Parts: sequence; C-alpha cells; structure tokens
Amino acid sequence: MNEALGTLESTSVALEYFPERFPTLIEQFRQNYRQLPRILTEQQLTEADRRWFLETVGWEEKE
Repeated sequence: MNEALGTLESTSVALEYFPERFPTLIEQFRQNYRQLPRILTEQQLTEADRRWFLETVGWEEKE
C-alpha cells in the first residue's frame, strides 16, 4: 500500500492516540488528500475505479 494512502486511512486512529499532534496530522492528511487522484493511480486502479472512489468519498479538487 502507498504510504500516503495508509496515512489517510490511519489519521483518525493517530488523532485518538496523539491528540497533541492534531495540527500536524491534519495538515499531513490534507496534503495527501489533495494528491488522492495521483495516489490512486500509483495503486494501479483503473480509470473507472478511480472515478468511482473519488465520487464516493466526495473528493473535490481544491487549490
């Protein structure tokens, strides 16, 4: 699994164990979330699966 994808998945758990790291963990999550289409490509998902996933999680490109 891609490290960035794993970080996205584990952020909520990390926040429970390390609430003092909230700003850092949230910033890391946001950085990885902005790159989600690239991360999914690296996971070798098909274009259809990438589109489905991005739509399902409500991903929107932000500046």
